[in-house]
Amino acid sequence: MAGILFKAASTLDSMVGYRNERYREFGWAAARLDDLLNWLPARLTALCMVVASSPLGLDPHGAWRIMCRDARKHASPNAGIPEAPLPARSACSSAARPAISGVAGAADLRRCGAGADDR
Repeated sequence: MAGILFKAASTLDSMVGYRNERYREFGWAAARLDDLLNWLPARLTALCMVVASSPLGLDPHGAWRIMCRDARKHASPNAGIPEAPLPARSACSSAARPAISGVAGAADLRRCGAGADDR
């Protein structure tokens, strides 16, 4: 039953959870329910990504710091949490920073791997 509720909330959010006058009240409720149901999974995913950094020879402390700093910059209350530690894990923080706001260009991506400036 929980799986059906989760899938229904996700589907409703996808269908009507955007800002539109026609579906404003119903879409708001669908979006908030989806945010609520994804709150814990998003944070558990981020924690797993930070913990997985260490055995891979990456910087888990940097991943945690960047996650705490950048997660709130994402428009989604949940999507930014697991996306934010990726720059530190991949040594691409300079390139990924613009991607968090949705505007990464070729020059940003070329900097990737050249060394993160904020690890």
